[in-house]
Amino acid sequence: MNHQTQQVASPTSVAMYLAERSRPQSLSGLIEGMGLSEFHRSTVWRWLKTAQDQGMVEMAGDKKSSVWRASDHLLRDVLRKQIGQPVNKRPLVPYQEDFLLEYEPNRSSYLSKSDLDRLHRQCQPGTAEFTKLTQRDQSLFMCGLSFASSAMEGNSYDLIATEKLLLEGLVKEDATPLETTMVLNHHDAARHLVDNIHFPPFPNDVKIETRDIKELHGLLASGLLADPGMCGSIRHAPVKIHQSSYVPPVLHDVLVRNLQMICAKASQIEDPFEKAFFLLVHLPYLQPFEDCNKRTSRVACNIPLLRHGVVPMSWLDVDHGSYSNGLIGVYERNNPSILAEVFVDGYLHSTERFEIMKRTAVPTATQVRYRSTIKQVVRAAVLDGDSSIPGDVEPKDVGEFILHVEKELALLRKGNLGAMVRFGLAEGDVRHWNCRTEAVEPDEPPERIRERASG
Repeated sequence: MNHQTQQVASPTSVAMYLAERSRPQSLSGLIEGMGLSEFHRSTVWRWLKTAQDQGMVEMAGDKKSSVWRASDHLLRDVLRKQIGQPVNKRPLVPYQEDFLLEYEPNRSSYLSKSDLDRLHRQCQPGTAEFTKLTQRDQSLFMCGLSFASSAMEGNSYDLIATEKLLLEGLVKEDATPLETTMVLNHHDAARHLVDNIHFPPFPNDVKIETRDIKELHGLLASGLLADPGMCGSIRHAPVKIHQSSYVPPVLHDVLVRNLQMICAKASQIEDPFEKAFFLLVHLPYLQPFEDCNKRTSRVACNIPLLRHGVVPMSWLDVDHGSYSNGLIGVYERNNPSILAEVFVDGYLHSTERFEIMKRTAVPTATQVRYRSTIKQVVRAAVLDGDSSIPGDVEPKDVGEFILHVEKELALLRKGNLGAMVRFGLAEGDVRHWNCRTEAVEPDEPPERIRERASG
């Protein structure tokens, strides 16, 4: 064994070599890259197996086509050191087309098996048909996405201000027109997906195709580019990445060809989470548009999730600094390990928050406006059998007013103590009311109530 071999003759050195390059390496490629000869194949193999036993490296593929990569935690540790240097100390890095070419759908994977297992435990494909959610729950998701993705761009709208803008049309007083437009554009883009993706997908649903990505960008960039014609169009001019030494491709033909390749490869990926993450990696890395590339990728990652019956990603609770570092790791090192951690943790948190938000009721304007009138009608129905609608309820509000009354009466029929206290009724009052209505006839159909109200 020569002097050079002795310098790297340890499992740790081999693991660090893999971590510093981030891309998986075949045994032959590893030997060549380390400046060794085929004579040392068995020695390098032993180092790899020892490093694997110590949790520093992982093997993927079968014996004939196996590749080796550093473990996720080692990749992230090394990457953080690499990108922790001042940007002016990091060498300029051009676009690496091989990063895209090397990815083989359903053979390669940017997400580890443990990460995919966590995501599937959180939400199995086919178990969350978004189109079956109530309009309110769909609105909660769209407001959350509009706020969170805009905030990642430095937007000053908070979640409450975002909801007021999108649900009530109230513009935040100190917001700039750019900020307001950004939030509204996100909502338009989210609505486009929600209205045009089903599970199972319809033939004309939004897909992962070049046209669909362009349309999504057109919605997100509307009113935000100096040249309106570049909304939804592949750029011709160069772009610069803030706080990164990465230099995106310039040639228009390269951008067009590689965007088509990204969409083609993503469409072949079977796992919805890997498919979503693949878009998060390669759309911003290519930078196909003049601006709004990152936000396009954040919204576009929901296309495969919605098409596979998975809860979409709202980006709530995602740390902005970690997300930026994850992208820099992709830009400068073709290493998606930090971004993968951000995506997995962010998805788990956003779905948990979404479930909590779904269980938290938001009063409607009708409930607030007619709060005392609803109480009056419910008490009269229970105590006097009078279910007439007061004249102060405007005709346009009658339908929703009746629905709120019906919901409260249904709770009382079930003996809900909270409803009894809320309407100042005793258990005896409700019991007598139940006996009286059961003795006369079944619950009066809502249609009859509406007819009396309108008559």
